[in-house]
Amino acid sequence: MVMKLKTKMMNTKRMTTRKLKFLIMISLMMVYTTATASWVFDTEGERVSVGDNAVLTIPDHSASGGWAIGGWFKVTNNTGTAYQYMLDWNYGANPAVYFYVSEDSQADPDEGKSAVRDAGADEKLLTSTTAPIVNNTWIHILMVADGTNITLYIDGSSAATSSSTLVDAIDAATSMYFGDRNDTPASRNFVGKMAEWAKWDTELTATEIDQLSGTNGQSLTAPNAIATAPAWYFAMDNDFSGNNYTSETGSLTGVRSGAGVAFDINDHPWSITSGTSIPVIYRHLDQMKKK
Repeated sequence: MVMKLKTKMMNTKRMTTRKLKFLIMISLMMVYTTATASWVFDTEGERVSVGDNAVLTIPDHSASGGWAIGGWFKVTNNTGTAYQYMLDWNYGANPAVYFYVSEDSQADPDEGKSAVRDAGADEKLLTSTTAPIVNNTWIHILMVADGTNITLYIDGSSAATSSSTLVDAIDAATSMYFGDRNDTPASRNFVGKMAEWAKWDTELTATEIDQLSGTNGQSLTAPNAIATAPAWYFAMDNDFSGNNYTSETGSLTGVRSGAGVAFDINDHPWSITSGTSIPVIYRHLDQMKKK
């Protein structure tokens, strides 16, 4: 009788361990199974255009409580003496918004930059001089307005800030472009990969900024999974349907042109960079199993 009871207890323990291991594996899948793909721009003239839409409008932050716009990019070839544009909405005219990097032979090499300019030509140009852009490295870039200042964040850290009280709402009333500048597609094109770009019509909190970039102890979080919902959001983690891509939020359509923006199913910024690693968890499970 004692032997049967002991055997039953051992079987129960083995079952409990197996169940616990299964539950942790499911939890890991829920926590760590993320998008793995991105858009690839590698040829002059490649771009994704988004037709004019009211949801693109950036509100007057002094009245709305702020706004934010940005996403992930990876430069794969920064050779040259010009600039590469990740996002452009109406460069060369008023109003406008754009993000770009200076190429490595420029006078200000390997700098991340953003600019915002309203219809009255009030402009803020923000430049990161302390966080150089490194080839083949995923970088999170974000511009945030809080009603008083506009700040450029690189990987969750403030890289530049400027008073923004004069910058009003921005409605360019024209197409927005990913991977190129609208007026010079042959010389200001982006060479690299992009993922998870979004815009919010209110200021983001410090925690939300850290979540988007996976910094300061926060887990990497999708733009549509933080507390503040985005006005538009392109995950860029699914292939195009023909030449079209429908945004995850905002009901926008991105249309690829030029040689055709490619799709890389094996590269995305959401790798496991924080928290307890899977090997460590499995080590603890093995130890439990031996007891």
